[in-house]
Amino acid sequence: MEEELWCIILVSSVNDGLLVEEASEMLSIAKDYRQSKDITSLVVYSNKNLLIMLEGVKIAVKEEHHELNQNAGHQSMIKIFDSHISERLFEFPLTFWSISKELRELNSKEPEQKEYFDEFLLMDDIRPHMVRDFIKNNN
Repeated sequence: MEEELWCIILVSSVNDGLLVEEASEMLSIAKDYRQSKDITSLVVYSNKNLLIMLEGVKIAVKEEHHELNQNAGHQSMIKIFDSHISERLFEFPLTFWSISKELRELNSKEPEQKEYFDEFLLMDDIRPHMVRDFIKNNN
């Protein structure tokens, strides 16, 4: 029996004073963890706000969401999407994109991730629509 694919999209604010080094370390840990759990994800940062999209097997995605809820670095976390999906839209454990200049140097460096992120934003699906709205509202 094939396991059900799930997606959760959440938004949160991050604590003031997030340093590039600190953010880089957190992203590295998250990438390794998500890779070990076969979770694909997108993290978009803008003006001290985050949008996090998690995709994978339902139980793994729900567990990662629970872990994020326990993380003191996130404030005012709001789940905006929590649903079964027919397919993943991301194939990478973690794609990071900063709209704000203070963390832009951490943007995913692989050319295929940048190209795919641009294509993703043009897709006709509720998930890219939510990401586009987040970018528009936090720019």
